[in-house]
Amino acid sequence: MIIRRFFVSLTWHVCLLLLGSWTSSSSISESNNVPLRWNLCKNLATTTNSSANKAKEEENQGRWLSTNGPNNDDCIPATVPGTILSNLLAAKNGTFFGFRDAYFETNLQRIPDIADTGRDAWTYFYVATWNETPSEIIEKDHTTSKKHALLTLRSINYQAELWLDGIPVIPRHFPGVPEKSKVKGMFQRFVFPLGTLSSTSSTNGPLHHCHHLAILVHPPYHPGRPGGGQGGSHELAQDGPISQFTGGWDWIQATPDRNTGLWDKVFLKYTGSLHLHDPTVRIRNLDIENQSADLFFSVSIDSRQEVENNGLIQGNSSCCAWVSLEYDVYAPKEKRASGKLTSTSAASFLKVAIPNGASNILAEFPAETITNANLWYPHTHGQPALYQAKFRIYKTSCDSRPPATLHNVSTDDQTFVQFGIRKVEFTVNPRLNGLQLAVNNERVFLQGGNWIASDQFMRFAGDRARYIAEIRLHKAMGLNMIRVWGGGIAERPEFFEVCDELGILVLADFWMSGDDNGRWAGSYGWPLDRSLYLDAVRDTALLLRNHPSLIMYSAGNELYPTDKNPPAEIRKGIERELQDVDPDTFLILSTMTNTSDFNPNESLCPKDGPYGMLEEAMFYERNPGLWDWQNHSHARLNETKIAFQPEIGSASFPTLRSLLRFMSSESAEYFPGYQDTNVHPTWKYHNFLGFTSERNPFAEDENQKGKVDLIYQYGAPMNISEYCLRAQLAQFTQFRSLFESFKLRMWEWYSAVLFWKSQSPWPSLRGGLYDWYLDVTGGYYGVRAALVGGSVHGQMNLADHSLSVVVGSAHQVGGNVTADYCVTVNAFALPGPNSGTLLYSKTHFVGKLSSNTVTHISNSTVPWVGKDVTLYRVQTFEASTEKDSPLRCSSSITRSRETTSLAEYWLSDWTTTTTTNLKALGVWRDDTSKQVKLKARAAWCGKCLGDQVRGLCQSAGCSTSEIVLHLENPKDKLSNGDDDDDYDSTIAFGVWTELQWVCHDNRMKNVLPTLYSNGLFSILKQEERFVCMEPLSYQEQQTNITAKRMQISISGWNVQTMTIPLPPQQCDESVLMPQVVN
Repeated sequence: MIIRRFFVSLTWHVCLLLLGSWTSSSSISESNNVPLRWNLCKNLATTTNSSANKAKEEENQGRWLSTNGPNNDDCIPATVPGTILSNLLAAKNGTFFGFRDAYFETNLQRIPDIADTGRDAWTYFYVATWNETPSEIIEKDHTTSKKHALLTLRSINYQAELWLDGIPVIPRHFPGVPEKSKVKGMFQRFVFPLGTLSSTSSTNGPLHHCHHLAILVHPPYHPGRPGGGQGGSHELAQDGPISQFTGGWDWIQATPDRNTGLWDKVFLKYTGSLHLHDPTVRIRNLDIENQSADLFFSVSIDSRQEVENNGLIQGNSSCCAWVSLEYDVYAPKEKRASGKLTSTSAASFLKVAIPNGASNILAEFPAETITNANLWYPHTHGQPALYQAKFRIYKTSCDSRPPATLHNVSTDDQTFVQFGIRKVEFTVNPRLNGLQLAVNNERVFLQGGNWIASDQFMRFAGDRARYIAEIRLHKAMGLNMIRVWGGGIAERPEFFEVCDELGILVLADFWMSGDDNGRWAGSYGWPLDRSLYLDAVRDTALLLRNHPSLIMYSAGNELYPTDKNPPAEIRKGIERELQDVDPDTFLILSTMTNTSDFNPNESLCPKDGPYGMLEEAMFYERNPGLWDWQNHSHARLNETKIAFQPEIGSASFPTLRSLLRFMSSESAEYFPGYQDTNVHPTWKYHNFLGFTSERNPFAEDENQKGKVDLIYQYGAPMNISEYCLRAQLAQFTQFRSLFESFKLRMWEWYSAVLFWKSQSPWPSLRGGLYDWYLDVTGGYYGVRAALVGGSVHGQMNLADHSLSVVVGSAHQVGGNVTADYCVTVNAFALPGPNSGTLLYSKTHFVGKLSSNTVTHISNSTVPWVGKDVTLYRVQTFEASTEKDSPLRCSSSITRSRETTSLAEYWLSDWTTTTTTNLKALGVWRDDTSKQVKLKARAAWCGKCLGDQVRGLCQSAGCSTSEIVLHLENPKDKLSNGDDDDDYDSTIAFGVWTELQWVCHDNRMKNVLPTLYSNGLFSILKQEERFVCMEPLSYQEQQTNITAKRMQISISGWNVQTMTIPLPPQQCDESVLMPQVVN
């Protein structure tokens, strides 16, 4: 019987050996785990022998390695978590394959694929060694009773066999461990009670514990072959639960070993004879108005009581134990909830009778009522308040009374559960014919992204620091949901912990797809082992059920028809398992079904997509760019109700600095031609998706497709640097329009929109709002402009050029909106000698607004003015409180920081053609003699600052953890120093800033990741703008960096590149650093 448990994380001694500065971070559940030293050893069994002989050779090697430990000839130091491939890449400074970076150029295809080598070539031993004296164990666990070793493999891929100290880890030798044939499948925990391990005498020292554990890991049975479609040749789906994308997809190349190995954490801990696992709390009778609820806590117990004389489980006897519950023990300080449970004692106690050798004995506490509770909200709607409970267990006599205090009580085990108090409700909106979400009775418009994994080779699995970096990037863009896609992985608990703390909602797919499970390819009969698949479903739900961020499961990606896909046995099994262990999390059967028989109770949408670039105006049509390809009808779905859009994506492209990290300068210079022609092989290998929009992709005549190249519309780039810059502008306008257009019709057409994909597990030229190195792109700034532009956000509809105001949640606007608002639209000449000339200005009084609504301003159609390209600015601000004043909506056009929202659009004449023509901007950029020289100064917004710095940080809205950058487009001076009344009014356009390290060899390297408040913006003459920068504590790959200082680089479309040094972060009264120009 496989026992499912709740486990704790481990900080590895070896984490720093092979992964540089990517270090494991402790999760809140970390407890007394034993440090393990890992090696990866070649499987020496010959492949020419029969399977029986091969198994015997592997058995002999497993016994030898677990007796003697790793040898130098066939073993290398290893990192766990770490797949076989990731460890081989890191071995011997990359000499195993002749390179260390598999992502550079086409290195990945130089690694032999399992389809060609066979499974045996990717079958290896992991060998763990630990050495502790009894005194060290006692000191660690504070009690001599904790002598029962418990090993947990939180996930493996795909099948494993274990030996400990020369003995196979099977039930005959280790009662309670799973059968060898059951240790397989990717997304479930395997727990091995190893008993009381024997001691070894040393001739040179005292009695000590020295143990070797050998784990032989086999690849999946049906790895398939790369190419041929999504998931490669699709056979990998036979082995579900598994990560299907490792066979390759249209946005990633196949992973040669299919991520075989110990890709997730391994824990070894000592407990008493009683072990706690899978704690949970269920929220009942939640009263939102009075902020009260009943909390039902429970935890499962396993007994490892042994008879010392023969080591067998004594099933006829039992013991009694007290289980304690403490509820205000620990929570992240910044997220601590203030509500108090009504119990006045320090802990609640529950006495439980436990048969020796029993498993899954459930200890259920009576209800605890909490009042004045802080509720958990997504960050767009409130604070994500968190609580934590602690469980402890200790043996006692069956007639004992609970102790007065737990101080100095010898406990067998302890565990924690972190939780949030919230109400989640999905309902079908009849007007939209789709699901909508309410959290704590408040409607939530879902704006999010699709997530695959942090790394193709799983090098960051369970890495809390990496999760913080990536999820904070999502939050910084204003996204409030992440969908963990079904062709990827079951994300690790640390991922959900971070989402809990940052207020990000999660939709988690189970591991099936229409691409590989029958709809378009593969078979409806897959996966083959239904019991194994459902074991993984159950264990995943047990592992994740307490996270308030997890609000929905999907049975799979794009499954259809739902009577076949998922198969009835799996469908019923998922429903049964969730009802048993996690009945409070919503389940939908598929993310996308069909337009002909869509049922919102079974699927999120009838059609997802599209997945390419669109002209900006097209986003404002219903279901932009979406066509019905069913039955070859090729009809536009502009009247179909699609409320919940789980996937809509487009091209993506990194900055030049990031591009050259995975591509040679020679390959980079072979950038695509007009309309994405002549794509270089290296670009294709990195899954380049072009920037050409098509109005009618199904037109037979190429001339009727309405193609527009969104990079070349700025004029033909002359080099890769120019191509990259145009790509950033194209991504900004593309993704700003995408999210603004969906928010414009929230509750009218839409209830949710999720971008495909918001991140990428490798350096891909397709999908991602930031790159794999965690540097931001124009897409990041575009999404942020749409969603974080202001809680009361005025914007322009780029189809009819009318104005609207989108109001955020009550939390974002500080409660009910009581002020009146105004919206001003100003138009400025952009390129050419008249740059900055005001061409048009009109202000609209909007009045009072309601939270979570959209107001369309009547008679607000903006006219085209200008010659080539015009910059339109839409500013939203509070009206004067003097109701009868004619100046109630007066606003300075240059003091944008006082507005609640500032949106910018650079547009060409839409009255003569529907196709945007921005070539005049390209001509303008080529004239380097007209570059704008900005004034810049920067400082850290620390706690003890002078008035000048403090005032600047307050004006910019920067926090104490951020850097403030102040930029000014100054008025020109005459040679005698007087003001020039006829000064050049040139706008600084497309301003881009980067926080950088300056190394001792004067190389520059961006500080990654850094959160930026603004990018690709404009600065009018005599205007000042601010950028807040927050370098996160997690610094990406700085092993080889010896930085002597930091600086800020400032550039732009027509801006003279400059850098300013950043003063050290210290507590002093220093003034701002002066401008420095390169």
